This record gives sequence, C-alpha cells and structure tokens, in this order.
Amino acid sequence: LVTPLHGFTLGSLPPFDTTVFQGTLGAGYTLFDGGARGARIDQARSQAAGAAAAESGTAQELAARTVNSYLLVRAASQVLAAQDQRLEALRAELARARQFLAAGRAAAVEILRAEAALAAATAERVRLAGALDVAERDLARLVARGVEAVRAERLVPVALADTTLPDRAAVQEAARAASPALTQARARVAAAAAAAAVARGPRWPDVRLFGNYAGWADDEGHQALEWNAGAALAYPFFTGGAVQSGIERADAQQRGASESERLASLQLEQELDRALSRVAETRARTRRLALAVQRFA
Repeated sequence: LVTPLHGFTLGSLPPFDTTVFQGTLGAGYTLFDGGARGARIDQARSQAAGAAAAESGTAQELAARTVNSYLLVRAASQVLAAQDQRLEALRAELARARQFLAAGRAAAVEILRAEAALAAATAERVRLAGALDVAERDLARLVARGVEAVRAERLVPVALADTTLPDRAAVQEAARAASPALTQARARVAAAAAAAAVARGPRWPDVRLFGNYAGWADDEGHQALEWNAGAALAYPFFTGGAVQSGIERADAQQRGASESERLASLQLEQELDRALSRVAETRARTRRLALAVQRFA
C-alpha cells in the first residue's frame, strides 16, 4: 500500500506497489511526571558535586603526603647530621680513653665501652642513612622527579611562619566549610533526597505530548504525507508493591546518607581535636628541646 487508506470503494482503489518507501519523524515531550525528571536532574548534579569533592579530597591528600615526605627528608637529613657529630664525639672519647690507659689513669674496660658505643653508633648511622635514602625516593616518586633532584641538601629549609596556636572555633568553622569528606557526604544526602523524589514519581500520572509525520512513496511517483498528534496519560494502578518498595528503599538510603553525613562531621571534629592537640604538644616539645640544646651547649 503506497498511500494511507482513508476509505475503500470500488471506484477509488489506492495504489499498490511491491517497492514502498516509508519515513517517519516523531517528537515527544513529557508534560508531567510527578517531578521525577527534575529530581533526576538534581540527583545527577549532587552526584557531580560529590565527585568534585572526592577529587578535591584526593588532591589535598596528595598535597599532605608530599609535604609530609618533604619534611621527613629534611628531618632525616638533620638526624643523620647529628649522628655524624655523635660519631665524632665517640671517636674523640675513644682516643681520650686510650690516652688515659697509656698514662695508667684508666682501666681497659673504658676502651671496651668506648669501642662498643662507637660500633653501635656506626650501625645506627647506617640505618639512618638508609631511612634518608628511602624518604628521598618516596619524595621523588610523589613529585615525578629524579631522586638526585630531591636530595636533602638540595631542599629549601622550612620553618614555622607563626608560632601562635590557632583559634579552635575559627579552625573548626574553616574545616567544616572546606572539608572534601563533609562536602561529599552532603552531596550524597542531596542525591539520596533526589532519588527518593524519583521513587515517588510513579505515584503520579505520566502525561506526554506526541506528534509524528509519516510519509509514503514508491518508485513510480506516488507519495503521501500525513501527520498526527495527541496526548497520552499513563498511571500504574497495580505494580505488585514495586513502587512502594522502591520508595521505602530510597527513604532508607536517604536516612543512611544523613547518618553518614553526621558521622563525617563527628570524625572531622575528632581529627581537628587530635590535630590541634598535636600542634600544641609539638610546639611545647620544640621549646623544651630548644632549652635542652642551650643547656647542653
């Protein structure tokens, strides 16, 4: 059949052909779906925000690892230098003991003690040199450089720019605003809320508009073009409990996401408390060690 059949009489037979070309162009638009489409868009945006927060968290973790590795190289270098000074002191002590022994003013056990201390210090230096080399290679991998470019003697020394303790309330507020983990947890809560709205969408009727163009033709020049348009309404009267189960599952996931956000907030506060405590402890220890250095000097 080459053209649409709108009527059939003996005097007006439609043309028939064994070769028929048919083309259809259709368009549709969902006029109302209970807010499910907007909820799916919100869910996707929340998931994108969560992914961006995860990327930011990974970047911060990488930066923290790099800084920690940098400081570890510097610290290991200084400890190794201190061990070299200790070796020099022990060699001087051994020489002094031998002089006293030669003068008859010391026992042979003093020589043995000095030699034992020197041997232990030499072994400890080997361990410290190995630890420094490992730290340098870790830093080289983190910054994608050759190990010779990050040797301890080529690194710029660092020091604290500010020795005052930060304000706890200000730090907590800044951390809550910038924490990638907390931002990601909030995005999961928003995505779960949007998913719950999507699950409630089937409770509403689905109203759609549609339109179509249909064309027929054959190789003998017969052709026809028709169009149709309309609206369709669909509503699931019975789904065997699938809609309600989906809603309950989405609500449970939303509650779980909310609890995860609360847990992330608690963990952030705990980490801040530990970090501020370590800052205070380390600065007090630094002052005590500086005083000890002055007294020993």
